[in-house]
Amino acid sequence: MTHQTYGITTKDKLGYASAEAAGLLLFGLIGPFLQMFYTDVLRIDPAKIVTLFIVARLWDAVNDPMWGMFIDRRKSNRHGKFKRYFLYLSIPLAVIGVLMFLKVPGLTENQYLIYAYITYIVFGMLYTGTNIPLGSLNSVITSDTNERASLSAWRSIGGVFGGGFASLILPFFVYSIVTGSDSKVLDGQKLAIAVGVLAILSVLIY
Repeated sequence: MTHQTYGITTKDKLGYASAEAAGLLLFGLIGPFLQMFYTDVLRIDPAKIVTLFIVARLWDAVNDPMWGMFIDRRKSNRHGKFKRYFLYLSIPLAVIGVLMFLKVPGLTENQYLIYAYITYIVFGMLYTGTNIPLGSLNSVITSDTNERASLSAWRSIGGVFGGGFASLILPFFVYSIVTGSDSKVLDGQKLAIAVGVLAILSVLIY
């Protein structure tokens, strides 16, 4: 079997890595901040949040194969078969990412819970819609197994940089000191601004 690389360059690999970084700028916020945002800012009962996460994971078991089948059955256009999903979904993903961390004033706990269900699950669906094509792109860029391994490695590097913003950098900006003490609390307004900046960066990088 003849292996082809189609002229892959370091610039191409950086581009592939940047797509992973773009997605994780927002997806990487979920682990460090989302549950805390729900409990400390929206004041949702932690038990209800656990149920939300379980429901979302169950939906993922349905949503992920649906995306896979949908993408696989679509014909290529002028952007190819996979690149278009980054172009079409990057802005909706950024918007819903901002809404996911936005406190709408004046809602009850149950209304905030419904809001959390909608934004979190829709965000997961849109993220899957960009992440599956990104993984599939590897197989059509080249048939050379070494080049595919290299692309996967670059993708991992991009993920480290994208996810690192949430875990390493944002904690310096999104907490406020409680008056009269040295303790810190998550500041919903600061977090919303930070997420907005990351959302814009995500779209530009995509």
